[in-house]
Order: sequence, then structure tokens, then C-alpha cells
Amino acid sequence: MKELAFDTRRDNLPESVVMDKEAKGLMLTPPYINNGILEPMAIGIDIDSKFNGNNGTSPNASDVAELINMIKLLVNCNADMLKALSTGEVNDDVCTTIIGASQVPIGTVLIY
Repeated sequence: MKELAFDTRRDNLPESVVMDKEAKGLMLTPPYINNGILEPMAIGIDIDSKFNGNNGTSPNASDVAELINMIKLLVNCNADMLKALSTGEVNDDVCTTIIGASQVPIGTVLIY
């Protein structure tokens, strides 16, 4: 299982520890079945801290190429997840392009 091998390298844990933690429900590796370039990432006990990178558009700046460059920069700085904090206009094509450019999951923040 490639996810298990990736988790053991990323978090510097023996394969047996990852398997044991997952069997006990203390760790899991979500399957990213809809995005072929996402890197597997364990979530749970005894793993490295995760770091979120924030990016997005604003009414003053909405350049997709700039967002993709920011995604690459954040991933190169070891971001484990990105948060899309766009306040500018974003359409489905922009979202699809951004998601397709990221090796790590992208979440959003709800507006209350």
C-alpha cells in the first residue's frame, strides 16, 4: 500500500507502528480518490505536527498564476494542507485549477 509507505517516510515511523495505530483507530490516512496528485498524509496520534498554508484571492488580486505559485511555495515549505481564504470572485474553473495544482489537500473557511 503506497499510502502506508508514504506515511512511514513522512512521519519517520516504523510501518508496524502506523499499522497498529490505524488498526486501533488512533491514526488514519484519508483516501484521496478524486485527486491523483495528493500526497497521502496520516492524521492522529504520534505523528509530526501539521502546518497549514493560507492562500486565496481578494477583490484587489485574483491572479490564478500567482495562486499556483503560492501553492508551490507553501508545499515546498512543507505545508501539509492549504486553506483557501478567497474573498474575491472565484469560479469553478479557478477552483478546479487550484485543486489540480496542489499536492496537498485544500480546505475552505466558512463565512459566518
